Amino acid sequence: MRPPLRPPPPLLAVAAALVALLSPLAAPARARTEADATPPTVPRSIEPEILRGLAVEHDGRWMPLDTAARDLVRTVTGEADFFDLDPVVLLLSWTFDAERWRRVELFPIPDADLRSRVQLPTWKESFSYDELVAHRGLHARVDELALAAPGAPLDPLLREVKAIERRLVAFQGVLLGLAIRPIPPHDPLGRGGSIPELPVAPSPAIEAARTAWSSLRQAFLADDGPAFARASARLADALSGLPSAAKPPRPALQAELRLNRRRPFRLGWVLLGLGALLSAAAARSGRRTVHVARLAAWLAAAAVVAHGLWTRGEVGGRLPGANAHEVLLLLGGALAAIALAAAALRRGGVATSAAVAGALALLLADVLPLDPFVRPLPPVLADTVWLSIHVPLVVLAFAALATAALLAHASIVRSAFARPPARPDAIEAAHETLLRAGTLLLFLGLATGCAWAAAAWGRPWGFDPKEVATLVALLSAACALLSSSSSRANEDEPRRPALVAGAILAAAAVAAAAGALASLPPVSGAGALVLALGAAYLAVARGRLAFAMKGVLVFWVAVLAAVGANQSAGAGLHTFGFDGEGAGRVAAIAAVDVAILSAVAFASRARRRRAGASAASGA
Repeated sequence: MRPPLRPPPPLLAVAAALVALLSPLAAPARARTEADATPPTVPRSIEPEILRGLAVEHDGRWMPLDTAARDLVRTVTGEADFFDLDPVVLLLSWTFDAERWRRVELFPIPDADLRSRVQLPTWKESFSYDELVAHRGLHARVDELALAAPGAPLDPLLREVKAIERRLVAFQGVLLGLAIRPIPPHDPLGRGGSIPELPVAPSPAIEAARTAWSSLRQAFLADDGPAFARASARLADALSGLPSAAKPPRPALQAELRLNRRRPFRLGWVLLGLGALLSAAAARSGRRTVHVARLAAWLAAAAVVAHGLWTRGEVGGRLPGANAHEVLLLLGGALAAIALAAAALRRGGVATSAAVAGALALLLADVLPLDPFVRPLPPVLADTVWLSIHVPLVVLAFAALATAALLAHASIVRSAFARPPARPDAIEAAHETLLRAGTLLLFLGLATGCAWAAAAWGRPWGFDPKEVATLVALLSAACALLSSSSSRANEDEPRRPALVAGAILAAAAVAAAAGALASLPPVSGAGALVLALGAAYLAVARGRLAFAMKGVLVFWVAVLAAVGANQSAGAGLHTFGFDGEGAGRVAAIAAVDVAILSAVAFASRARRRRAGASAASGA
């Protein structure tokens, strides 16, 4: 007779709930109207494999044409896979058939309020290049944007207009034939040139490149695959014969092409999630083969992610940690390493928590509408070693806090719905250790960030939103630790730690008020009340469940601080770009998560009280 199925372990149940909670962060695909339900006609017999690896200058660095085409298609249309068309073929069609594409509705503007405020038709969501460049209302807003002071924070409407203008400028370069820039400069620091920009004075190499480009255009418009392949080969040969001072070596281009094609980080989150499922199976069956399979899945995930990060580092010539997408990739790699190390040390709960958190980080990097391309850093940030020191410390801090938060979720859920295991403090002890490690790493990250700021801008602290946000996260974590000196805290402990924690919170509030409120949007009354209640809870709440809840709160405070400062502040010297809705979405998810856990904790406490009353009455 087969044994009855057991309920899933708390960690996997928590992971499933977190996936459901985080799903709203992924921007839904743009709904297509009947007018644009059919993709525009493009040549079908064209195979751009020869051109895909062609070195072109784009966005300040040399890269394969495949990468530049992906970036331009995403910039213009807002979609990575526009009608599932090959980005290289689509870019060539934009370039060679420009007059037709000027009238195609490529530019989505889904925000109805934005369309209304710039006086665009509200009954449609997509617009053509000709419509937008000739629209008077949009022109007026662009003129208003031009009058804004350089570096001054923009209101949300002008930020959206600036994004539309950037997309129009990018597409204008394509229409003029200037987006594909394969001509190498004579100066190592110079920009690449496009074929139409070649000098009139003929030379054999220049004439060969110009002739090959003309043949390429004719073959493309005629949808002649064999002729296109021959013209591609001639163009590649002609370009290779031009003197070059800046092109990357062929192996680097091939490595970036493999990165584009294989998408190793998607495979990484699949393998980490598979290992977490195998971990649950191993806990039930106890079979050694399942344990080995789990370890193999995590090892393969760590290897795949490490190789992907190494390749991105080679492509960019720096540590891949300069934007939100790359930070999530680093976080996934760090969590995969923690999962492997914990599994080797026979810490199954920590290993599974880290694997689940790593899979979530890589999944978010894969599905969120973040910029996935390798961008060059400003020289003031790139010409130091602090990027390779500060960013890994902060990423490791978030990895520790994320693993601790998942363990805290499991502890709270277990206390309400499952019988305590033989070692009831195992999860709590691991949670406390990771929270302490995350706090220490946050402190080191803040210290090295100050050193980086001193090297880059000549001052270690300037009340920048990112600096203040990191300080608030650090002080929140320290407060949680000081107000609950161990996971076995009880009501009889002295009140001094709570007083110390309250003083730390007061210092955090003063720092935030002095530095952040001047540049961040004002906090609403409801938001201020929530912050005050959270601060009070961190300072005075006691007991095991309270300490677990504090670990969850610290994690969400750190995430909200990072998202608010890097994506939603709209100000600061080192933000990742503006996304006005990002912090609001994360705050809503955090509120739902904390509300659910609070209900579970209250249910657990009520169950314990009923059990205690029953035992007392029985005695």
